[in-house]
Parts: sequence; C-alpha cells; structure tokens
Amino acid sequence: MIAAGAAQAGGCASSAECYTKVRQPDVYATVARPVVVSPASSQLVQEPAIVATRHVRVEVAPGRVHAVHQPAVYSTVTQQVLVAPARVTYVTTPAVFQTVHETVIVKPAGVAWQRAHDHHGRETLCKVHTPAVTQTVARQVMVAPPSRVAQTIPAVYQQQTRHVLVQPAATRHVYEPPVHQVVAQNYVARPAVNRVVHTPAVLGVEHRRVLVQPGRYRWQRTGDDHEW
Repeated sequence: MIAAGAAQAGGCASSAECYTKVRQPDVYATVARPVVVSPASSQLVQEPAIVATRHVRVEVAPGRVHAVHQPAVYSTVTQQVLVAPARVTYVTTPAVFQTVHETVIVKPAGVAWQRAHDHHGRETLCKVHTPAVTQTVARQVMVAPPSRVAQTIPAVYQQQTRHVLVQPAATRHVYEPPVHQVVAQNYVARPAVNRVVHTPAVLGVEHRRVLVQPGRYRWQRTGDDHEW
C-alpha cells in the first residue's frame, strides 16, 4: 500500500511517513585458518660411523722361557797323591850264636894197674888212679833263636797337579716377561646408522575475507537512518 501510494504521488508528501527501499552491502569478515605450508615428510639419513682414537697397551713380544747353558768350571789344584800305600813286611832274623869254650872229659878218671919192678927186680902191679883226660872244646851256643820281625814301610806320596771339577755344567731356564707398548688405536665409537628423520608439517595461518552476510534490501525511512 505504501509503495502504491508513493508511486501514485511520485514521492511522499511532507505530511506522510515515507520509506525508501535500499540495499545493504554484503558483510565480510576476515577469518584466520590454518593452512599446510609444507606437508610432513620422512627422510632416510645415513650417519657415518664415528671413529675415535685411543691409546692402548698392546703386547709387542710375548713372554718366553729360554735355556741358558753354563759350562763346567774347572780349577787346577796341587795335592799329594798316594803313590804307594803303607805296608808291613816281615824280616826273618837268623838265630844268634855265641862261641862257648868248655872242658869236656875225653877220658874219665879211672884206675889202672901199672906194672913195675921193685928194686929187687920183682914185678909188681900197682893200682894207680888215672886222672880224667879233659879237653877244652869250643861250641856254638844259640843266644837268640831266629825270629820274624815286622817292619812298617811308610806310604809314599807325590805332589801332583790336576784339574778338578769345581762346578758341573748346568742348564737353567730364564723367563723373559712380555714386552708391551702403548700405541694409538682407532676404534668405532659409534657405528654407522641409518635413521629416519621425520619433518613435521609446517602450518601457517591464512587470513581470508569471507562473506558473513550477503547484502539485502531494507526499508529506510526517508530522511532517517532507521530501518525496519
């Protein structure tokens, strides 16, 4: 009815309340939303082995046992050597005789008849005692009988020089300890590894102007900003 009246009048009378149809602009707003700047990714990274140097004590030569031969030791000595031992011999001594003179009766005393003539010429027999006839004779008398006498013959010694063994030959075993040396040695502190490096997605904020409310028509009182 208002529109019809406005159209008929071609405007609004000063005493009439008139409204004009106007279009309101679109309402926009700026909104922020996350956007993927760079997507998440996975990468195989090969990390080389880490080689370090350390000083270690190593055996240069092992311990061993070797034989040491010691020759015999001789010395020259002078000593008395028994050439002939003491011995006992027996000597037989002859008997000891002595010459003894003794008187022996050669003819014993006796009685003999001795013929004689007296002064008358008569033959007479006279009994005459005859003395013993003696004779001095010499004879050997044993003073000491034969005997067997022991005689000790002392030992016979002689000075001789000879070599004597002072110390016999011997073999002794000597242990030589191992020989060590400090050397620099490389070792793998960490072996080579392959690891996957995950890179997260990079997110950004995108600000976009979006239409919140599209423009619409409204009735606005003429000469007034109020609407209805």
